[in-house]
Amino acid sequence: MRWLHRHILYRPYSTEISHTLERLSKSLTKNKFKTEISVGKLSNGKHSENEKKCAAAVLIPLCLTDGKLSLLYTVRSKNLSKHRGEVSFPGGNRDKNDATLVYTALRETYEEIGIKEDRVKVIGQLNPLQSMKGNYVMPFVGFINNFNFSDLKLNQSEVDQVFLRFVSDLSHKGIYGVTQFRTFGDFILPVYRGEPKIWGLTAMMTHLTLSAMLTREEYPLRLKMLKFRS
Repeated sequence: MRWLHRHILYRPYSTEISHTLERLSKSLTKNKFKTEISVGKLSNGKHSENEKKCAAAVLIPLCLTDGKLSLLYTVRSKNLSKHRGEVSFPGGNRDKNDATLVYTALRETYEEIGIKEDRVKVIGQLNPLQSMKGNYVMPFVGFINNFNFSDLKLNQSEVDQVFLRFVSDLSHKGIYGVTQFRTFGDFILPVYRGEPKIWGLTAMMTHLTLSAMLTREEYPLRLKMLKFRS
């Protein structure tokens, strides 16, 4: 498993791309976006308390294509019993044989869309996020250089399609906004307009990733409180 550490020089990329990747890597080392858990090799075979509460993990693929950064999303198969047709990042439940959550995220990514582990440089992780149904998910950000759709091999039983959204588009004021959920309580969450629309937990992961990699001038949206107050 390859980690993209902040001291690595991003020489193959433009100055702008290099600075963005450096900012993201540095941000993910701070408690604001990252939890203090081990996702590398486990010497004692045990998981930390934070890691134990996460039953699933996802990969947030940050792709470089034709000199532009984008996030990769999947649309879940309409034949699935849960969350069918929804926009998501590749990932899923941890298997009992998964040594770490980052392994879960990479394994599920390969099983769903065919991207092998050696194509992904894991930059870091966000804080665990809790779904509206109370399940905890650990998101990892992984960089994929020279991404091409021809690299994909979709598992049609799980994924209907894959699409990219440019970071420059997601951070545009005409694209992002907030929405209010009342189903499981009152919450304010980000939403990203377009077809398909990005909302829910996937939108929250998108928001945290953009907040970690962009300046306030580039992406002004900040959500200090997710709980909605009337």
